[in-house]
Amino acid sequence: MRTDTTAATLHMRSVLALQRYFEHTPHNGLKYRGKYYPNDSHMSVPLIGEYEALRFLFGAGPK
Repeated sequence: MRTDTTAATLHMRSVLALQRYFEHTPHNGLKYRGKYYPNDSHMSVPLIGEYEALRFLFGAGPK
């Protein structure tokens, strides 16, 4: 997808470029992790992603 320069892939190429920037550039205190969900759809990823983002930012919670 990164080599496909059509308009149809512009959004995903931009997301991948931002992810690559975050992963390879030092940041002052910025917590970042990207994840791809190959078995989910555009409709299921937001709920799963928000849940995992909260766990990532605030920890797994009480044990």
